[in-house]
Amino acid sequence: MPGQYTLPDYGNHIRYFQFIHPKSGSPGYWIVFDELEGDPGGTCNVYWHPNANNCIPLTESIEYSSNINPVTWDSNAVKLSVFLGTPPDTVALKDGVLANMNSGASFVGKYIDARYNLDENGKAKIVTALFPHDQEHAKSTMDRFDGIDYTGVSIKHSEAITDYAVTSSSEEETNASFFSFTGDNAIVRINQGSPGFYFTTGSSSFKMGDYGFLSDGKISLYATKVKGSIVTSEIREVTFYNPGIHTLYISEEEVSEKASGEGWIRVDFPPGTHHFTFNEPVVSKLVETKISDNLKITFYPNPARTYVMINPDIDNTIDGSITVYNLLGQHIWHEDMYIEPGMEIRLDISEWNSGTYLIQVNLGSKLVYKKLVVME
Repeated sequence: MPGQYTLPDYGNHIRYFQFIHPKSGSPGYWIVFDELEGDPGGTCNVYWHPNANNCIPLTESIEYSSNINPVTWDSNAVKLSVFLGTPPDTVALKDGVLANMNSGASFVGKYIDARYNLDENGKAKIVTALFPHDQEHAKSTMDRFDGIDYTGVSIKHSEAITDYAVTSSSEEETNASFFSFTGDNAIVRINQGSPGFYFTTGSSSFKMGDYGFLSDGKISLYATKVKGSIVTSEIREVTFYNPGIHTLYISEEEVSEKASGEGWIRVDFPPGTHHFTFNEPVVSKLVETKISDNLKITFYPNPARTYVMINPDIDNTIDGSITVYNLLGQHIWHEDMYIEPGMEIRLDISEWNSGTYLIQVNLGSKLVYKKLVVME
């Protein structure tokens, strides 16, 4: 909610509310980016009013916890942690009236009043994390993550997975420790030392190691190593950096490149919202295609360590092939072969790196794809 200096008569308040979906052993939560504008050198207030009758400081002026129960108010163990990633000038817990959704009566609850200083241009940019948790879904470890021209929060889900959400106060490139971007906001997931995904708003660049993008204007962009989405209000020239990249598809249609080289490709995106994939479009699907009612393929074991058996259920000998891709669309293995009824094909994977692969079995005029997980 906007405070005094961000009401319509005094200034502006823009809020980006981003839900991070649970995935890969990490729970779901919300990141909130607030952009406030008011009197130069003044202050603004942001209020967090959980639907609860209590609010306890876990770390003063940084993290607060509330018991959430919108129905019975006394039997639900769900809690909500509010983590103030951008340091406020002051924080106060205040009383406020809430409605009991069960009885319809009102009662007095607690809310957080966080006051922030506006800069010499009358602006402030704020990051807040909202993390629900209960006895079965543990709260991840949150810490402030900030530098000269950015503030934010790090969210450690496990030894392997950590997320970072930052907002930048600079018009130039922001160097946030191990990644950099030019724009308003960024959310980055690190999974086992490499980028799991990155998401930027109002940005013209992002870079982390060999991955990232460079645009000739501001866009909002989400990307993993194999796919992503982009939002732009006008035609934008975008260069993607990704090891092994050679082709880009929009809605599975190959895009004509403007230029390319080892580990990068430059294309134009028309205005609108677009979903794209890198290299082979089928790699992003990871689908298991049913060929016909009487034709199936069995893969076992899966996950596997040293080998996998491929057993096509066919009635006649077929002139076919087997091709293996990694998630960057790179060919790992290929062999042409005659596939006979009852044939079991043994694929040696003992020298492959651990990870996820896509196996394509060509049965004449039919193709089937299977996802294979290789363990260490």
